[in-house]
Amino acid sequence: MLDIPQACCRRFRWPSSQVSRAGRGEVSLWVGICAALLTSSLAVGADGWLSIVSSSGQFTVRGLPVGQLKSAPVSHSSLVVLDPSLLVVTCETLRTAVVRELGLPTGWQGPIFIQLHPARSGFETVRVHAMRSAERWSYRVEMPDEMPSGRLIRLLVEVILLEHANRGAKDTRVELPPWLAPGLAARLEAKGLDAAVLSPARSVAVVRGNFLGAGNTEATVLMPDRPAALTQVRTDEATVVRNRLGAQPALTVEELNWPADLPVDGPGRARYDASAHLFVLELCRLRDGPSRLCGLLERLPDHLNWQVAFLEAFRGHFDRMVDVEKWWSLVVTRYTNHDPGMTLSFEESLQRLDEVLYTPVEVRLEKDDLPHQSQVSLQTVLLEWKPALRLATLRDKAARLAALQPRLAPEVALVAEEYRDALTGYLNLAQARLTAPASKLGTDARLASLRGTVNRLHQLDARRQRLWASGVPVSPPGSPQRDRRAD
Repeated sequence: MLDIPQACCRRFRWPSSQVSRAGRGEVSLWVGICAALLTSSLAVGADGWLSIVSSSGQFTVRGLPVGQLKSAPVSHSSLVVLDPSLLVVTCETLRTAVVRELGLPTGWQGPIFIQLHPARSGFETVRVHAMRSAERWSYRVEMPDEMPSGRLIRLLVEVILLEHANRGAKDTRVELPPWLAPGLAARLEAKGLDAAVLSPARSVAVVRGNFLGAGNTEATVLMPDRPAALTQVRTDEATVVRNRLGAQPALTVEELNWPADLPVDGPGRARYDASAHLFVLELCRLRDGPSRLCGLLERLPDHLNWQVAFLEAFRGHFDRMVDVEKWWSLVVTRYTNHDPGMTLSFEESLQRLDEVLYTPVEVRLEKDDLPHQSQVSLQTVLLEWKPALRLATLRDKAARLAALQPRLAPEVALVAEEYRDALTGYLNLAQARLTAPASKLGTDARLASLRGTVNRLHQLDARRQRLWASGVPVSPPGSPQRDRRAD
């Protein structure tokens, strides 16, 4: 017999006495899911094992229907029972969500076969095999028929991402960044996709209908444990992350990139998943973040090291992994000291950064002319101003950058920090020269420090210009028109 979700009670005029008023409202949410199931293909072996192919044809799930399990399910409150006919719908739902979240192509190339076996313990090892044939890759997943819903979502998201990334691979399976699947899965859970994990409960009913084009046949309808409210969206993902982390700090980039002996479940797993959730969330908030992650997947077959592919995909945001670490440090600080009113928008952050970097001056072209306002850059201050005024101005700029940085959007804050580092480095050398005896070597060091600082400022100005060009429809920084409007 075929097991189908509760939504079919509406299709087959389930008696009103069987469903409460609230339940009927939630039942209507299953119509889209049920459509995926009713367009699947089904095969039942002589031994009672069920093989069902999803509506897209990518997923094939084989296992015993819950009603035919010979042994009692493993008793654990955090586990969900997986039935083949429901799991195949969960797979399709999650594939659609991943495609929508990252903007991936809707088609598929590699088939995914899932073999369920009776669970022997609460947290068994899951095996994922990637096999290459002459035409394409295919995937086989061996898993128990009971597992935590969060682990199931994480597993399926990983296989879906792996299938997409492997499309350009020839002989060697790609290596996904270890934080990508857990982080994206946690985002989907926070948006309510944990309700997509369908699990049958004990209550059943028998209905008759035209299932899968098989004519007027009997089917067992298994009532889900909790009707899924797929329309419920938790918009504040930051709150979800904070609740999962609790008093623990988020992991570092190094710990995210190289997780050691990560458990299947427990506090260590929860901390890693919460940190990965925040990491992927903030990457998606960068300019073109989702499309950059899509580009990362497409570049993985070209590199043995996924970090090289990552830096290529996020070029313009990060030049080196040390830039990622600085950016992440700012993100964690902002989330730790959370104050919604303190964080500026991306556009406001760039405007406030420009106000600090450029120095207003009054210019008279002739002695008797009225002064007009202009702006001078840090390079002008370094190269043309007298030493005492230059040092006082640069110290003021460094202090203002330090005070402003916590309020800036993360990608702007990263640039602000590098401006401050460049100025601080120059000021430290200038201070050291004041206490050292004058010499030819001191003069050479001063000139080298000056040239190095000016060159570094030119590079940072170029990065800041790219940020302005990434989508803010105003005049570029430094132009008198824009600066006057800001005043």
